[in-house]
Formats: sequence, structure tokens, C-alpha cells
Amino acid sequence: MSKKVIISIVSAVLVALLGGLGWFFLKDFNPRKTVSVDGEGSKIKVEVEELGFYEKDDYISGTVYRPVIDEKKFPVIVYCHPLAADRSAGDDLCRLFASKGWVAYAFDFRGGNKTTKSTGLETTGMNVETEASDIAAVLKGLKKVHYVQSGKVFLVGEGFGGYAALLAAQKVSVKGMALIGAEIHRADESKQLYPKVKDIPTVVDKGYIVLGKGFYKASRDFDPLKKASKVAEPTLVIHGTSDEITSYDYAAKLAQLLPEGSLVPLDGATHKLAGAARKKAGTEVCNFIADKL
Repeated sequence: MSKKVIISIVSAVLVALLGGLGWFFLKDFNPRKTVSVDGEGSKIKVEVEELGFYEKDDYISGTVYRPVIDEKKFPVIVYCHPLAADRSAGDDLCRLFASKGWVAYAFDFRGGNKTTKSTGLETTGMNVETEASDIAAVLKGLKKVHYVQSGKVFLVGEGFGGYAALLAAQKVSVKGMALIGAEIHRADESKQLYPKVKDIPTVVDKGYIVLGKGFYKASRDFDPLKKASKVAEPTLVIHGTSDEITSYDYAAKLAQLLPEGSLVPLDGATHKLAGAARKKAGTEVCNFIADKL
């Protein structure tokens, strides 16, 4: 075999390998795209793109929604998704926030679901403390972004994401917080299921997600009803009166205990909000944020 033929073969192999590596690294690449959302009387263009931050050696993957308007800095609303979900659960709300001229940001909790693009944890390693750490890392990162008004950052937590937001609020400062169906029953649930820490199994398969012992142990240690007085931020509590996961009574009690809490009941709504109930929740959050800006 001639030298030229050998060189040609080696070159072809290298091109194939490099092409494969390129695909490996780019397969999850999320390029910027522009979408149109309904604004105040007209359509607003919104740029949607990947924006991530690091929590030590782990990567927290997220999506930022930035209105294409003549503003140098924006208020930012950070959406924290429910258990066994990912950032896409808040796409409708983020588009709504962007239509108001605010930047919205949704991210995947590490270990929050099998579909997460964030790294470092499996679902069995995730708990309310790791999610609160993720929120803190995201807030720290966002405040360094050049178009963010660092003093005007809000948290919107849904389901377990709302529970985690309450813990994060014990450690970080935000302009305000809205909780949608927050799972504030988790401390009681953990103690009822497993009266003693030693009773908690190493792995708990819920069918829709596999959890670890740390999930229940961390939940035992954080009862938001007992820590409510430490939440200084204005907090809007939105909750369905027919929530089958977290009783409405928990939400009513929390709103009463929060120094600056307010309650919006969604009559007849269950835990997973849809239709008119979800639309009302979005409207109430927008009104709350607008009032605090």
C-alpha cells in the first residue's frame, strides 16, 4: 500500500472521528431563537436561548426568555419547576412574563427528573436542600448577567419547586416570591410515612420518579410553617382549594404565618393546574410582580 493511500485512509478516519465528536457535543446545543408572544395590545418578540450556571463542578442548565425591546436592564423572574418535571413545565408562564417586558428564566434542577439537562445528581440524590442550593447558584449567576437588574429578581416556585424556593429564601434575598401549589406538606408527609429516620428506605420508587433516603430526611428537617417568620420577602401563595397532594389548609396557614404573605385561592382547582385556573395563577403572579416593581 502506497504512502499516499495510507495518508488518505488515516485522514478519512480522523474526519469521521472528529465529525462524530462534533455531533456528540452539539447534539444538545440549543441555539438562540426568536418567538412572538402577546404583549400589551401587540406582539412582542422574545429571544429564547440556553443559559446555564455552575454549582461547584455541576452544570445547571436553563433557558432565558428576553424581550426584544429597547431596555438595557430588566427585572428577572426565575421559575422553579415541580417534582418529576423540568424547565418546560414553566414555558407558558415564562412567555407570559416576557410579554410584560421582563426577563424570565427557567432551569432544570439537578436530579429533578430523568429528562434534566443539569448534571451532577441522579433523582435518588436530589432533595429540598439540593434544590435550594440550585436556586441560590442560579440567583448568584443571574445577578452577574449584564442585562439583569440585580435588585429586581423574583422567584416563582411551583409544586416541590415552591417548597424549595421557601428554603432558598432563608438564605438568599429576592424582591418577592410567588408560590403556586407549593408542596409545603412534605415535612409532615415524611414523618408520617417514616416516623424514624432509620425507617426510611435507601430507595423509594414512586412510579413516576425514584427517590433516595435523603429526599425524605431533608424534608423532615424543613417545615416551612415553622420557618415562615424568617421569610422577609413579600410572598404570594396561590393554591387550589381541591388540591389532592397538598391540602389547601397548609397554604392558608402559611400565608397567615408569613410576615408579608398574601393568599389567592383557586376555587375547585386541583394540584396540577390547567385551563382557567392556570391562567388565573399566571395573571395573579404578574399583578403581584408589577405591584412590587
